[in-house]
Amino acid sequence: MFITVRFGDDCSEMFNPNCKNIILLNNIKQRCKCNDQDVVDLSDESGSVAHLPSHLQEYGKNYLADRGTFILVRVETKLDEGNEVRVTYVPLLNGMDSNKEFIDRLNPRPAKTGKKLRRAVSSMSNDSGRGSEKRKNAGKTARKISGVINSLKAAKR
Repeated sequence: MFITVRFGDDCSEMFNPNCKNIILLNNIKQRCKCNDQDVVDLSDESGSVAHLPSHLQEYGKNYLADRGTFILVRVETKLDEGNEVRVTYVPLLNGMDSNKEFIDRLNPRPAKTGKKLRRAVSSMSNDSGRGSEKRKNAGKTARKISGVINSLKAAKR
């Protein structure tokens, strides 16, 4: 089992994802010459992010297709105008930042609040039987993301 990671000026390295994501990501950072303080992740060639930093104690093979080719991305967190934490991904493969479709899929626009959000919450609560499970799963995901963001903030200090 192996994956190929593309980065830099059309460079690529092969990695074995049959290990915990923390080990895989540290090895990727070392071999792809990233800074130690960088938080990195992988994206497929269409811009779908693997979210490996959210699952550091799980195995990469559970999130990455065998023999797949992935783009190395840097995870950046910023505060937006409303003091909300915004996570963005920056491709570390030169030339990908000019690929609008890839960038749009990599960094989708934040969900708008207001009527659309209220409708989504309302439809979840009206969905008989499944709404509570959807809310529970959404809560778990939000807690995981908050944990990763808090650890990133702590690491920056």
